[in-house]
Amino acid sequence: MQQGFGVERWADGSIFEGSYRRSQKHGRGKFTWAEGSVYEGDFFENDIHGLGEYRWFDGRAYRGEWQRNHMHGRGRMYWSDGRVYEGEYVEDKKHGEGKFSWPDGRSYAGKWRDGKQHGIGLYTSAKGRSRRGEWEDGKRLRWLDGEFSGGDEMAPIGN
Repeated sequence: MQQGFGVERWADGSIFEGSYRRSQKHGRGKFTWAEGSVYEGDFFENDIHGLGEYRWFDGRAYRGEWQRNHMHGRGRMYWSDGRVYEGEYVEDKKHGEGKFSWPDGRSYAGKWRDGKQHGIGLYTSAKGRSRRGEWEDGKRLRWLDGEFSGGDEMAPIGN
C-alpha cells in the first residue's frame, strides 16, 4: 500500500510526485501529463480537490479552488493571449460573480451563469468608459444607463 511521499511513473510519460494515503493521491502533489499539462496542488482521494494550479499545454492556466477534478469556487483563469477571468466557478464554468478582462483594457464585471454573462454587469470599454447592462445567456439585452459614443462594442468572451 502506498503511504506518504512517492513518485509514480506511467508508460506514456505521465508522472505524479506527492503524498499518498491508503494508495490514493492525497495531500499536496504534482501531476504532469504526457502531453505537457501540469497540475500542482491539493489532492483528495485521488481527485484534484482543494487549492491548486493547472497549466495546460496550450498556455492556459487556472489558479484557485477545485472540487472533485473540476474548477469549483473562486479562481483566476489566464489565456496565452492576455485574457483573464477572476471570479467564481461551478463545475468548470464561470458561474456567480466574476470579471473578464481583455488585453486591450476592455472588461465585463458582473453575474455569470453556465459560463456566460447572465444578469446585471458593468462593461468597460478600451477607452475606459463604463456602462451597466443586463445580459442573458451571454447576450446583452439592454443598457441600463446612457449610450456610449464612438461605437464601443463588446467582443465575444470565448473559453
